[in-house]
Amino acid sequence: MIISYHDRQKRFIESSVDSFYRNLKIDQKFTFDYVIVGAGSAGSVVANKLSNDPNNKVLLIEEGGYSTDIYRARDTLQYAEHFILSPDMSITKIFQNARYEATNNRVIESLRGKVAGGCNAINGMVASIGNSYDYNDWATITGESAWAWNNTVYPIHIPDIFEHIPLKYNNDSDSINSELRDALGNLGYEHNTNQFDGSTYGFTLSVATQKLGEDGLHHRVTSFSQYVDSISRVRNNLSIFVRHKALRIDFDTTVTPPRAKGIYLKNVFRGEYIYVEIGKELILSAGAYDSPLLLQFSGVGDPNHLSKFGIETVINSPYVGKNMVDHLSMAVVGRPLKYHGQRVFKRDDSPYNGYRVFGPKSTDKKIKWVNSMGAIPLPLIFGTRFLCSIEMVAPTTVGYIEIERLEYDNETFERPLLRVNHLSDPVEMDYVIDGLNSCKDTERELIKMDVINEHGGSFGLIDITETNIDRIKSSIRSSIMTAYHPHGTLRMGPQDDITYPTNGQLKLKGSANIRIIDASVIPISPSGNTNLPSIIVGLQGSKFILNDN
Repeated sequence: MIISYHDRQKRFIESSVDSFYRNLKIDQKFTFDYVIVGAGSAGSVVANKLSNDPNNKVLLIEEGGYSTDIYRARDTLQYAEHFILSPDMSITKIFQNARYEATNNRVIESLRGKVAGGCNAINGMVASIGNSYDYNDWATITGESAWAWNNTVYPIHIPDIFEHIPLKYNNDSDSINSELRDALGNLGYEHNTNQFDGSTYGFTLSVATQKLGEDGLHHRVTSFSQYVDSISRVRNNLSIFVRHKALRIDFDTTVTPPRAKGIYLKNVFRGEYIYVEIGKELILSAGAYDSPLLLQFSGVGDPNHLSKFGIETVINSPYVGKNMVDHLSMAVVGRPLKYHGQRVFKRDDSPYNGYRVFGPKSTDKKIKWVNSMGAIPLPLIFGTRFLCSIEMVAPTTVGYIEIERLEYDNETFERPLLRVNHLSDPVEMDYVIDGLNSCKDTERELIKMDVINEHGGSFGLIDITETNIDRIKSSIRSSIMTAYHPHGTLRMGPQDDITYPTNGQLKLKGSANIRIIDASVIPISPSGNTNLPSIIVGLQGSKFILNDN
């Protein structure tokens, strides 16, 4: 039997995503004023601030479970093993980047937290605000003065973070810190004693988001543990649904602009379907990958792309999922120290017990890289060695993430590939090499100071003693990773520029009541890790919501 094109299209539409949800049997229904998808760095903050008013009925949704149930999330010293080498899949999602020649056709993985606390529950715990210029640029791009450093970020949001998030300041006498401080000073780097005042120059002690436990060890803290965990027991107007996956937004298209009237959830433990009615606003805080994917699956995106899956376009926003950027990272293990033992690396130390060096050293504005320097103990004959981790924080290549294939009879979609051609711009390679040269200069200075053994060679994929530029570039292409700081996929910007899906007050353009409050809105790469900037996004986003309602 020959099936006509019209009949094939009809069958396709009838088996589409829209059809699946029209016919979905709902097991439970709830109603809340505010629904927050994602209990990560930003979402946890929003839940705290909105539920502070007892008249607001707030729901916080998290696909994963509670991080307090999992020891690996608390163990600080072995975080690299748990996070990168053998990630705990009960709390981790792994996204893979497409293969590109610029990174030697390797599969580069990007890990995200699937747990209360989000990526803050599995990351390296580095506390970094960035530069005041970062936030001033956000204000300039969006036209929203609230983002300016001196308006709200420094006088209001930074104190809020210090009030809630305990920070561990590493001891200047631990490890090889005192010798490292002298070496960096000899090289012309200025000692920066207040990295939280919006300056990124010289070098500063590493600071970690940790607190001292009753066992005498430092343990991880997250925005969930500090902003939500305690209040959840006393605020009856805050509900938390863990192990619930947000499936799709339900829009009321009879009004202009379309309004999110509800959201479909799935209890991943019981397999039940839940519908939540939204009284006021829907807040997406699922991160730079999941927030745009949820929007695309719900009909917000490029109509040409959505139509391939039988998804009716609700909001034409072709740049949802575009402009994706990430920092790049590479660890260099150098020559062995001339001494080692208890002084070098104590059990209760953070993974980064050393200094963070900002570069190039000639600027205090938009830096290009941040090096974390210290010592690392290796097994047996390898000894304790100089460690320099390079983080390139000025990416110039952008990519995208979009739905590529549906699954489970159109209930959801497969995890797609990330498509960012890292290092394809020679400028990025220049920045990484400049950071590497800083590592080399520091090691040479430590050799002069009789701290590091001149012999013994380096360890790992990157040979710190290599001088041939072609071999250096080849090694970088073979070993570079992402720094796990994706952002920009729903970047905020001018109201009349369609390349920015979100406006300066974090409202999704074209919607009546959706806000995006996570790292996906960051329009320009911050000068450091994205965890604390994401918390700042959560704090300012909460202010926008409360002011409007």
